[in-house]
Amino acid sequence: MSKIIHFYCYNGKYCLFYSTSFCFRVKIFIFTAMAAKNNLHDIILFHRKQAGLSRNQLAELAGVGKTVIYDLEKGKKTVKWSTITSILHTLNITINFESPLMEKYEKSLGENT
Repeated sequence: MSKIIHFYCYNGKYCLFYSTSFCFRVKIFIFTAMAAKNNLHDIILFHRKQAGLSRNQLAELAGVGKTVIYDLEKGKKTVKWSTITSILHTLNITINFESPLMEKYEKSLGENT
């Protein structure tokens, strides 16, 4: 089963919520957001440990340096987006972006094709 990370935008700030499935996301959000402390590095650390992977193993599977995994799990803020997505993909975590403007954005994509 794929893990899902939902980003919701409110008042220009992004709040991270985590859910393991769409079916129960409303019920799970409160529990898992508190458990994960709303930090991406906590979510990555949790999933790496649940997968039984060392930092070196995750780095090799994701095609990144082992120091990147260490830095990311320690909360380093300057990790490339492409690196983060590679790590999340390796851990089978999916990202969904939602905001009040997302529907308008998706319509603009349809108009440009």
